[in-house]
Amino acid sequence: LALQGGWQIFWVLFYGFATYGNSESRNNVIGVLYPRSDWNVRNLYPDGSHPWYKYRNEDISGTAGLRIGDESSGLFDFSVNYGSNDHDENIYDSVNPSYGLNSPTDFLVARLKNQQQNVALDYVRDFDVSGLAGPLTISSGLAYRHERYSVGAGDYASYANGGVPILDGPNIGKPANGGAFQGQGIQTVDAGSYTRGVKSVYLGAETLVTPELTLSLTGRAEKYSDFGSTTNAKLSARYEFIPEIALRGTIGTGYRAPSLGQIGTSWTTSTGTILAPDGTPLLTRIVPVDHSLAKALGATSLKPEKSTDINVGLVLRPTSNSWVTLDAYDISIRDRITLSERLSGTAVTNVLNAAGYTNYAAVQYFTNAADTRTRGFDLASRYLLGLNGYGDLELSASYAQYKTKITDVKGNPNGFVTFGRAQTLYMEKGHPESRLLLSSKYTLGAWSAQVSLSRFGSYIAPNAANPALDQTFSPLWKTDIDFGFKPTANLGINVGVENVFDKRPDENNDPASRQRYGSSAAVAPEGAFVYTRLSYDF
Repeated sequence: LALQGGWQIFWVLFYGFATYGNSESRNNVIGVLYPRSDWNVRNLYPDGSHPWYKYRNEDISGTAGLRIGDESSGLFDFSVNYGSNDHDENIYDSVNPSYGLNSPTDFLVARLKNQQQNVALDYVRDFDVSGLAGPLTISSGLAYRHERYSVGAGDYASYANGGVPILDGPNIGKPANGGAFQGQGIQTVDAGSYTRGVKSVYLGAETLVTPELTLSLTGRAEKYSDFGSTTNAKLSARYEFIPEIALRGTIGTGYRAPSLGQIGTSWTTSTGTILAPDGTPLLTRIVPVDHSLAKALGATSLKPEKSTDINVGLVLRPTSNSWVTLDAYDISIRDRITLSERLSGTAVTNVLNAAGYTNYAAVQYFTNAADTRTRGFDLASRYLLGLNGYGDLELSASYAQYKTKITDVKGNPNGFVTFGRAQTLYMEKGHPESRLLLSSKYTLGAWSAQVSLSRFGSYIAPNAANPALDQTFSPLWKTDIDFGFKPTANLGINVGVENVFDKRPDENNDPASRQRYGSSAAVAPEGAFVYTRLSYDF
């Protein structure tokens, strides 16, 4: 749901817009609860079960502001913005075997919430400068942003051990696994709330130096309440040789502080199979990098990611109703943040035991793992064709290709491998490196029909336990169809099918994996998807 409006009162323009969205989706989990498994309570699921995840998302955002000024004095824009996202995760058709016959079968696993408030004052004005082919446009602004991220615990039964032993099978009487099968929830010890404030100021200038050359320069300084200050800049240029051919380029620096989610993520789960001396299952845990558990393994506080971006592009307009663009880019990122390897083994256990943590089998945390360099290009084209009273045809084609290379890997002071072979291969080859998109859309009055054909390139799924089972997944084609009808200027109705021919990724070749398809597949393993959409513009 979206609302938008504006009101002019004398020389002041008041404006506002808001959106609201609420969605619910379901997805089957990787693992199957087999009838004779020790995770199962056979009187509840005599034939086993295949649990499902249920996700609920609620998005709310709103902006209000006012604009004052004119061309001669410049234009002031003051705005206030608020946005929030509530995300709940539930699992159902599952079981906590340590509760026995009293186990729930539907669990709240986690409740996450992101909130952000922004206050900004912007100013823009054109100045006539002698010797320039066009006005010098100066833009500037001040802003303050407040971020809040909170993690809420799941149901107690989603992670607790109810104390009931295994009730059936060869392991009857032994301690049962605690927590919901395939959905062990966030514990109260992992719940928390994290905030930060960001102050920023920017200044930009853009002008037409000659009738052919456009230059723009912007700079931005920010001060984070938790990560200090930074200043970044971007220089852009565009040169038009003739109206049909232009060259453009940009060079700039970037800065990304660790997200509050990366700072605050904490999740404790039971191994279920690896037991402590007292007979209870050992724990695995993702912990914040500043937690004493992570520090015992050599973790250091997160640093912001810093980047340098170079982009060069060619723009062609062979005719008034067609264009072609070709852009090449080179992006270097320093101190890239990613989740560490799952640290386990005798050396890890010895360190944790010495630090007083005697009930953990494995630990992970976010770390500034590596420096990377990504190079690639995007080619896009579009052609609009009028059919002399028989509608309009729009043809488009695009192709993108990139390659990421790790240029440096950060070490661990204790000698543990926090970014290993599997993560390196995943970052460099774990996603399709190319995409081809062909699309045609025909419009006749209120009716429209669109056919899109996409090709995603191959990628590699590394196997951390056995390099011999590293798998290269084949390129995949996907076809989408959409039919639209607009009975009025405001009302739109669409019916479509994504992945018409029910294409699916290659199946996993690891016999020990409970995951049937590759996790980085560009096409959903569920296959074809049919949808309807109703929209109304106020």
